[in-house]
Amino acid sequence: MSPSRFFLMEAYKSQHPSRLWWCPTGASAFLPIHAAGVYDGDATDCISHYAISSYAPTLQVLLDRPSSNTTSSKFTVVLEPNAPKCTSLPGAEKELKIIQSHIPGESLTILRSPNGFEVMKHLQQSAIVHFACHGVQDSGNPLDSGLIFADGCLTLSEIIRGQDDDNDNVKHVERRMSLAFLSACQTAVGDKSIPDEAMHLAATLLFAGFRGVVGTMGNMQDLDGPKVADTFYEYLFKDFDPNTVPPQTLDLTKAAEALHFAVLKLRKEPGMTFCRWVPFVHYGL
Repeated sequence: MSPSRFFLMEAYKSQHPSRLWWCPTGASAFLPIHAAGVYDGDATDCISHYAISSYAPTLQVLLDRPSSNTTSSKFTVVLEPNAPKCTSLPGAEKELKIIQSHIPGESLTILRSPNGFEVMKHLQQSAIVHFACHGVQDSGNPLDSGLIFADGCLTLSEIIRGQDDDNDNVKHVERRMSLAFLSACQTAVGDKSIPDEAMHLAATLLFAGFRGVVGTMGNMQDLDGPKVADTFYEYLFKDFDPNTVPPQTLDLTKAAEALHFAVLKLRKEPGMTFCRWVPFVHYGL
């Protein structure tokens, strides 16, 4: 009996299911376990009916639990719709408009066509960072995987090195990073030659200090990014009022739940295929 089938038998369907973390090893690290199930028309029965799935590259990610809320209000949106030698991403600007409709304007910092240095500068001080750009997984050298901006690719190695520099030179920086949304292709793919190392952007941002990351286990379609972002941020900010006294805190541990419902809504789109909704995954807390 497969693990997924056993799980479906032991759990119960719910409109508001509990959280479940997957920490796969070996070849299973490349399987969309969150989408396991039986897909047979009206008889569809899959894990999303029973649980809200997240992934954890290591158990340490789950042991170092933060408080559920963040007092930082900085939200950074990073856009690169026209990276050199890449196809245009008109959905990036649509994503920004959608985010602006859900988030108070004074909380937003918008980086259009930035270079890697600018991105790294804002990374540490943002509670939420949303990337709408191209991503690439380098199968030859996983550390060269990254996000593509105006000056080239911001790689895993540069993000890791920036983390090390911060530890050495800025000992008392307040780390505010809580959530990163990687609306880009191949941001949670990894390297098949070292499956247990989690060599991808989602895991790297967890290592850099973020508590939760939304990524993609493969390619995503540009037109789906705004749809997922719309439901995701509407759900995440639905009970948030920035004008309360004292200031209300935002619970970012609901990110996995927000993505869960965003993907469920995406699946109901006319003509939606398995390959379009399955890449969206949540990592961390």
